[in-house]
Amino acid sequence: MTDGTGLPEYERPPVVEVALTVQLKESVPIDVDALAAGWPECELSMRPLLPQMGTRPGVFERPDDESEDGRLWLAAPDGNRVTQIQHDRLAVHWTKGQPDENYPRFSSLRAALVDAWEKLDSVLDDTPIPDICQVLYINHVGAESEWEGPEDTRDILTSWRGETSDDFLPAPVVSAAYLHFHMPEPGKWLDVETGPIRDDNDEPVLAIYLGARGQASSEQLEGALEFMDLAHEWIVRGFTSLTTQKAHDIWRRKQR
Repeated sequence: MTDGTGLPEYERPPVVEVALTVQLKESVPIDVDALAAGWPECELSMRPLLPQMGTRPGVFERPDDESEDGRLWLAAPDGNRVTQIQHDRLAVHWTKGQPDENYPRFSSLRAALVDAWEKLDSVLDDTPIPDICQVLYINHVGAESEWEGPEDTRDILTSWRGETSDDFLPAPVVSAAYLHFHMPEPGKWLDVETGPIRDDNDEPVLAIYLGARGQASSEQLEGALEFMDLAHEWIVRGFTSLTTQKAHDIWRRKQR
C-alpha cells in the first residue's frame, strides 16, 4: 500500500479508491472549453458542486440536493481515473475497476495532481493558491480477506474486540467505528470510519475509510504536496496500526 518509501507495503491491499484534493483559497473562473482541451482523451461531464471542506472532523463532503452543476468531471478512457475541477477545488482520484486491478500507488496519483494543477494554472490569469488539502483512501474488506460479517471484524481491526462482559447479547448485526486523530502539526488530522456496506456487486464488505485533512504548508503547490506526503504517511501507518497481523498476512505485507 505504499511506494517503497520505508512505509508498510502490501502485495494485495484492499484499497478500492484513492482521492487527492486541494481546496483553493480563492475562487477561480472556470472556462470549460479551455480546461477540457487539457484533457483531450477524457470524457467530460458536469456534476453538482461540492461544498467547501472545513476544519470539522469528517471524511466526506457530499453535494447538496439543490447544488448546481458546476464541477467538471474528466474521466479517462478506462473510467478508473478522474480529474475534478470546480471554482474552489481540484481533485484527482482512482477507483478500482476489475477485481485483479492493481492499485496504481500514491506516487502515480501525486504526479497526476501536479499535472492537473499545471494545466489549471495555464488557463488562469493568476496562479491558484492552495488552502485545505485532503487525501482519502477507501478500503473494502470482504470474503477474500476472510471477512463475511460483523463477527469477523475483530480479526481485521485491532480496535474492535467484539467482546461483552457477559453472555446476554448475541453477536452484533453491525460493527462500526469512528476515530479522530490529531497529527503533531496544528490544524492537521486523520479521520477513520469503518462499517459494513454493500459493494457495487451487492456483496457485503467491511469499509474502512481513512481521510487526512489539513492546511497546506504554504501558498504554493509545494505546500499542498508537502501536506499530501504527510497525509499519505499517516494513512498508510495508521491503516497498519488499526489492522491486525492476521489481516496483514492475508494482504501479504512485504515490509516489517
